[in-house]
Amino acid sequence: MKKIIKKIKSLGISGFTLIELLGVLVIMGLLILVVMPNLYKLIHKNDAKDYTTYYDLIEFGAVKYADDARSELGTTHDIGCTHISLEELVQKEYVSEFSKKGVDCSLGSHGIVIRNNNGKITVKYRMTCKKGDDVIFAEGEDDALTCLAYKGDDSISFVEKISGLTHTDKDNISYITATSNYVKFSGQLFRIVSINKTLNTVKLVSDTPVASIRYNGDERTTYTNSDIEMWLNNEYLKSLQPDYRTYLASAAWKPTSTTTRKAVVGLVSKEDYGYISGWYGSDQSWLLDEGGFTAKSPFGNPAVNSFHSVRPAITLNPDVVWHSGTGSKTDPYVISDTPIGAVDEFLNQRIPGEYVKFSGSKYRIVSVNAEGTKLIGTASIGKKKFADELGEGALNYLIDSSNLGIYLNDGWITSLSGGEKNLLDKGDFCLDTINSTVTTRLSTTCIDDTLIKSMKVGVPKIGELFTGPYAGINYWTVNPNTIRNDGGTYTNSTINVVKSDGTIAGVNIKDQSTDVVVVIYLGSNVQINGGSGTEASPYTIK
Repeated sequence: MKKIIKKIKSLGISGFTLIELLGVLVIMGLLILVVMPNLYKLIHKNDAKDYTTYYDLIEFGAVKYADDARSELGTTHDIGCTHISLEELVQKEYVSEFSKKGVDCSLGSHGIVIRNNNGKITVKYRMTCKKGDDVIFAEGEDDALTCLAYKGDDSISFVEKISGLTHTDKDNISYITATSNYVKFSGQLFRIVSINKTLNTVKLVSDTPVASIRYNGDERTTYTNSDIEMWLNNEYLKSLQPDYRTYLASAAWKPTSTTTRKAVVGLVSKEDYGYISGWYGSDQSWLLDEGGFTAKSPFGNPAVNSFHSVRPAITLNPDVVWHSGTGSKTDPYVISDTPIGAVDEFLNQRIPGEYVKFSGSKYRIVSVNAEGTKLIGTASIGKKKFADELGEGALNYLIDSSNLGIYLNDGWITSLSGGEKNLLDKGDFCLDTINSTVTTRLSTTCIDDTLIKSMKVGVPKIGELFTGPYAGINYWTVNPNTIRNDGGTYTNSTINVVKSDGTIAGVNIKDQSTDVVVVIYLGSNVQINGGSGTEASPYTIK
């Protein structure tokens, strides 16, 4: 050792001074400060690239899956659509499983949505990856629309599924006489009327009346361009989800006529009723007399300008695929796999016709938009007079001046719990004065600038969806767009009662105590807390 030290000294090599050592440490520290962030970014950039690459692989796998399943996704439809989960893609070996320690990746609540538009396949989904509670990757957009469900190579057409039901044949039509003929379609319950054996189409009719409207206000007996045809193919059609509309065939609702008039939504005929009267119901819903294409009801020939209930009829395309269900009322046939509303999903993302529980009672969704959800009760909250003893305020009902308007927006709201009150929001109701440019067509839409937002609770309008009739009760309704000329002033002055048979009658608004079915508006922040949206299991909300 002494020899080594002596040798080093002979070479003139000495140790580092303290200042030199500190200088080296400072330089090393600066290098670390410069290099480490870039190194950190490089590492995380590689991580992000892994997520992005996997996101792209999912899309590639979904497109390949869709291409293999193209016949079920829409060679005969202009538009085909389906949902598939990431787990299914992995099981079918279209994409490998992705795993990163400590990281949880999931797709949006509706999974991967695949659309075929005239041969062009597109994929839409959202992928979110978390490490603990921290989101470390998010890409894509969720798709809330429903799709025709693809069940794989074992899928069967809906026509094939129901062809064995008890039926009666007449010419090329099989009238379904079996009572297990319920179908869930766009959140609403229908029943099978018949199968057209030539076209392989299926005719359905609503299980219950959805409104009370008039056939034609100008007393024309023809169905073409009538009030009822326009209501069915405008106001009612809007309640069906866009994807579901692609499953509807444009049908001739007067088969025995030489006319080529067709529409997506119509009515069952008097001849149809002869085969389905056993389960159709006792309400006086409108029917078509195919001989003259005029108005009928199960009980005769009502005046065309009178109000009766209506059960919409629709015709399904021949390539609609059966998804699930046995046809009973509690387990109806399902031809489109609509995901049930998930916990924490906003209620205004759901479907008209679904059921919601509010303050211990069942309601149905009438409409949804960015501002919130409109609901209508399914039962009476009790009998009330419309106006005071003098009849004053009746025409101002929609701006809270009548006895009933004041009661609903004061006394009835007061009876709710604090949490329930917080869910309510002010909604759109029509003023009682509208301008002279309004036509006399029946409409459920307010005109021009006649919208106000002064109330949270109201009663149904004539033509409002899901207004019954209700078994065993008569209830108040208003007609915001019935117009009369009063010295040049056009006013919507009609206060009526919907009767339990589906007809509508004028009443003495100041003397008569009548049942009340309420319409309420819920805010856009209301979320689902449970349930499946059915009558047996309505959504609970928070």
